[in-house]
Amino acid sequence: MEWVGAVRRKQAVLEGGEAVIEHFALHAAEMAGAEVWREEKTEAEARLNTREVLAYLVQ
Repeated sequence: MEWVGAVRRKQAVLEGGEAVIEHFALHAAEMAGAEVWREEKTEAEARLNTREVLAYLVQ
C-alpha cells in the first residue's frame, strides 16, 4: 500500500494522471529493484504501476 499512498499524495499536488505517471517514471531509479533492471525497464515498470494505481484510485 506504500505505492498507492505515494501515488495518491503525488496526485494531490500534480495536475492530471499523466503528470503523476511522468513523475514516477523520472524517479524510477529510486524504486526497489531498480538496480537489477535496465533503465528502460525500470521506467516502464514505474509507468505501468502508476497507471494501475491511478485506475484503482478511481474505482
